[in-house]
Amino acid sequence: MPSKALLAVGILTVIVFSGLALLVLIRLPAENQETPPHETFPQQPPATPPAEEVKFTHLPVNLDLLCQLDEQSGDIPIAPYHCYFYFTTHIEGARKWYFKAPDDYPAWSDNLVKVYLPARGTVRSDDIDVSDEHTILEGEQVFVNTQVDFDLGSGVEICFDHLALRKSIKNEVDECGSVTYEAGTHIGYLYYPDGNHTLDFEVLDESFNAGITPDPNDRNNWSANPLDYFTPELRNHILEKYAPFYDRMVQSGEYPFSDLTDNRGNVTIPGTIWGVWFRDDFEGEVGRDVDPASEAWTIVTLLERSVFNPETYWKVLQETPPISGIMLEEWEGWSPSQTVKLYDQQPLGTTKFYIVSGDNREGVAKIVGYYSNDQRVFYLKFKLVENTSSVFDDKLVMEGFSSQAEAEQSEFSDKAVTFRRTPSKLSL
Repeated sequence: MPSKALLAVGILTVIVFSGLALLVLIRLPAENQETPPHETFPQQPPATPPAEEVKFTHLPVNLDLLCQLDEQSGDIPIAPYHCYFYFTTHIEGARKWYFKAPDDYPAWSDNLVKVYLPARGTVRSDDIDVSDEHTILEGEQVFVNTQVDFDLGSGVEICFDHLALRKSIKNEVDECGSVTYEAGTHIGYLYYPDGNHTLDFEVLDESFNAGITPDPNDRNNWSANPLDYFTPELRNHILEKYAPFYDRMVQSGEYPFSDLTDNRGNVTIPGTIWGVWFRDDFEGEVGRDVDPASEAWTIVTLLERSVFNPETYWKVLQETPPISGIMLEEWEGWSPSQTVKLYDQQPLGTTKFYIVSGDNREGVAKIVGYYSNDQRVFYLKFKLVENTSSVFDDKLVMEGFSSQAEAEQSEFSDKAVTFRRTPSKLSL
């Protein structure tokens, strides 16, 4: 099974477009990094661009220090997300960034990485969700593992999660009910008590529409690419600092997503099985009314190979036989007693997905565990059901079997699982 600790370093997505980083983008892959030919599909239309009124004039973290620390440890300082590649309980669509420091860095660094407000913003007392745990960092009390949301105006919010929040900030907000802080205000530290020092940074913009659901006012559609909100100078600075780490990912060839500038709102490919799917037997909204970790296979994500960056994922893309894609199964809520399941064993979690018969609409796929410690094999019979011309009311039917022959020769039984495109039935 995948580990949560792999999250911050596993889903990195960076093709760089300006300053020194432009050199990285235009470099052609080496001859031994060519990927086998594969089918291409029309992608979703580009998401609505973000509002122009809000610009970040400060970095949210001390990026120079973070890059210095990660250069020594081998970590990647910014993990841009397109789809959660390792943490399968999260809903696709969130474009948040993960700032990652070395696991043991408080023990050997003279300074902790400070976190700042990148633009003028207002926070209310109910915008702060603190855990009961607190500690002392650099001589001041902080609440660890805190979520804080700031309203920047013009329909834009920024959300910090797993932040070590300065207690003085929380005390002032609690006393006043609402406080507006200027850009550059020191609000906390990049620190997490279990050693996985990762800070989530997300921009929610009401003018941005990721196309996850048909309702543009659905909060699931508002998660935008943070890079678009920085001033041109800071944008260039971020890309230049990131370039050496991108080079490292190119050499590795095992990073599926690596484009900080990627503005795709989602990974759905209309008319195919590819995209993110939610179990259709749930009446409520997955992620709000239904805890994704309550049962296994609550969310299943099918990523077609064309969504990956061939420069930083070449090692996997050139494998023989070539993968059709990657399948992510929500596995945390697994119980042998649950009644709805794709197959009668604990989910693999992250798998390599090979279509062995049929096509990208209907057929049989072989799935193999992604990690060397669990390479069980199952066969999934699948069928895309398109009810109307809208992609949002598509359904996907899947059923697991132990052999290819059994999957190909069998009809769907009452064990088959039906999935829908949207988190909630009510959004259709």
